[in-house]
Amino acid sequence: MDDRLRDLAKASPNCGILYRHQPLLALYGALAELNVFSNSNAAQVQAGRFGDVLAEELVTRTGLRVAGCRQVDRLRALTDTGALTPEVHDAFDRLRRDRNLAAHAHLFDTTRALEAVRLAYELGVFHHRDRLDRPGGAGHRSRPRRVSAATAARRQGGREHHTDPRGAPGAPSACTSA
Repeated sequence: MDDRLRDLAKASPNCGILYRHQPLLALYGALAELNVFSNSNAAQVQAGRFGDVLAEELVTRTGLRVAGCRQVDRLRALTDTGALTPEVHDAFDRLRRDRNLAAHAHLFDTTRALEAVRLAYELGVFHHRDRLDRPGGAGHRSRPRRVSAATAARRQGGREHHTDPRGAPGAPSACTSA
């Protein structure tokens, strides 16, 4: 990461604390904050990327195997195994949907951008508390549970999970975000 971007990420009043857990989370959060009033579409896209990286991080930490490469696939697997409550799933999904609208429908909606930054912040708090093993926050489980592939398949009605070909969180991937 470029020194200027690293400094921006670490200096973010709301997301800088996440740098030690996952630098991309701090960077995408900082960029969303920075652009919320000057380029609301960019802010929504950055907040959506924040959600993508965080979901990838949670999949990696829980050891889940995800059928598919899209954000909706990761969210479904995390929710089906009990790692996310419906409320937290909805926050991730809202970031995803609004990011897609901003990118393709040219919304330029500051109110939606502010909401996206707020949701990213709340999900960042969820992640930070989870990493510190402290319960509390925006309606989440205090720690994503590790679930075996067999248990996950059984909970999803026998559907098989396949290993996600992604490398380390934030690393280039054969998958693309959805």
